[in-house]
Amino acid sequence: MTVLIVDDNDAYRAGLAEYLGHVRGLELVGEAGGGQQAIYLTRTLQPDLVLMDISMPGTNGVEAAREIKESSSRTKVVFLTIHKEETYRAVGEMLGIDGFVSKDRVKKGLQEVLGKLQKKQFD
Repeated sequence: MTVLIVDDNDAYRAGLAEYLGHVRGLELVGEAGGGQQAIYLTRTLQPDLVLMDISMPGTNGVEAAREIKESSSRTKVVFLTIHKEETYRAVGEMLGIDGFVSKDRVKKGLQEVLGKLQKKQFD
């Protein structure tokens, strides 16, 4: 599964990229520091999965996710966030977001979401 990471925090993005490099079955194909860049890279790289921060300056994660889901329905989008999941669940459902992972439990949360996405892929 190819992955694009989107987060405006360079250090967080680098740490997540390093972690993903050790996850079997994932291939990191790009990184973006903001929503506009994420939209462009999704169209260019066509990743299977976009891991997207919600709160970013300029085009935020919600706006970018809407654009990505409209232009590439096969691309899965998972929000990585410090916000309470419930706050964005209704918005996420409207946009067709494929999962939420809290930044304070990213390893366990990603494992759970990736497992669900892979199961859906084969159902």
